Amino acid sequence: MLHIPFALGAIGVWHSVPATELGAAGTLELDACLLAKIFSGQITTWGDPQIKALNPDLVSTAPIKVAHRKLGSSSTAGFTEYLLLKCPGSWTLGSGSTINWP
Repeated sequence: MLHIPFALGAIGVWHSVPATELGAAGTLELDACLLAKIFSGQITTWGDPQIKALNPDLVSTAPIKVAHRKLGSSSTAGFTEYLLLKCPGSWTLGSGSTINWP
C-alpha cells in the first residue's frame, strides 16, 4: 500500500451586491484582472465600465468595500500569486503571505 499525504485548500472571493441589482443573469462575473484592480484600489465602484463590460445587466453603482486578512497567511500568498500570474499588468502589489494593502 502506498500512502501519499496531501492537503487541499480553497480561496474564495465574495461580494455583497444584492441579487436584485445583478440583472437577468443573477451572477457577477469577475476575471483575474478585475479582481486585481479591485483589490489594488484601481476600481472602486460596481458601476465601473470594466465591470459593466462583463456584466451588462448589473445596475449597482455602489462603492466596493474590500476586505482582506491583515496578518500574513497562506491564503494571502495563494491569492496574490494568482493575481500576479494572471494579470501582472494590473497587480503591482507583489505576492506573499503579507503585502502592503492599499
